Amino acid sequence: MPFWSRLLDGLRALLALRDRSLPQPQTIELDEHALRTLRDLAAREQREPGELARALLRCAIRDYQEQEAVRQLWKTLTPREQQVVALICMRYSNAQISDRLGISPQTVKTHTHNVLHKFEVENRSELRMLMLRWDFSCWEDIF
Repeated sequence: MPFWSRLLDGLRALLALRDRSLPQPQTIELDEHALRTLRDLAAREQREPGELARALLRCAIRDYQEQEAVRQLWKTLTPREQQVVALICMRYSNAQISDRLGISPQTVKTHTHNVLHKFEVENRSELRMLMLRWDFSCWEDIF
C-alpha cells in the first residue's frame, strides 16, 4: 500500500476515534408550555434559550444528586433516629421530643448528636435546611 494511502487510512481512523470519544450533542423534546416558559425566562435574562436550558439542567442534576445523597443518608438512620429527625424538622424541642417518644432528654441529645454527625452538619438548623423539601406532616400522627 502506498505511503499516502496508509497515511490517509490512519487519519480516517484517528478522526473516527476522535468523533466517538467526543460527546455528541443531545436533544431534549419540550412540550409547548415548557418551551414557551424557557423562551420567556431566557428573554428576561437576556440569554439564549439553549444556554439557559443547559444551565437549568446542570442545576437540576446537581440538586437531584444532593437530594439523592440525603435519601441515602436517611436510609442509614435507625428508626428512632428517623423519628428524632422528623420531630426536629417539625421544630420540636428536645423536651417535646422526649415527651413525645417516651425517652429521656439525654437519649434525645444522643440521637441528635449522632444524626448531626451522620449528615455532617453542625446544628439542627442545618439539618432542617438539608431536609427542607421533606414533608414530615404525616409523622405528626405516628407518635
